Amino acid sequence: MNATKKYGVKSWDLANFLYSERLIQGYLAEALKASIEDNNPSLFIDALSTAARAYGMHNLAEATGLDRAGLYRALRSGSKPQFATIIKIAHALKVDLTSLAG
Repeated sequence: MNATKKYGVKSWDLANFLYSERLIQGYLAEALKASIEDNNPSLFIDALSTAARAYGMHNLAEATGLDRAGLYRALRSGSKPQFATIIKIAHALKVDLTSLAG
């Protein structure tokens, strides 16, 4: 039995707390810095996935022109999405990648 059922606690998802563009931008900026410092691109991809869930995958699919299944595949843990896909997602989230690492 998992803790959610045993103790009645709810699972916690950061995506539920990224409710504004400003919070998403700040979160992705910190994730990009950590990803660069640790030489670990998956940190940023995982953060992008969280931000995408906060935005809504259906909304993101419409904004990027990519299908939802493709977005889920591109953003799943351990994936290595094409840079063009990352740019489309960042643009849809109104995130300026050039200013994030600065």
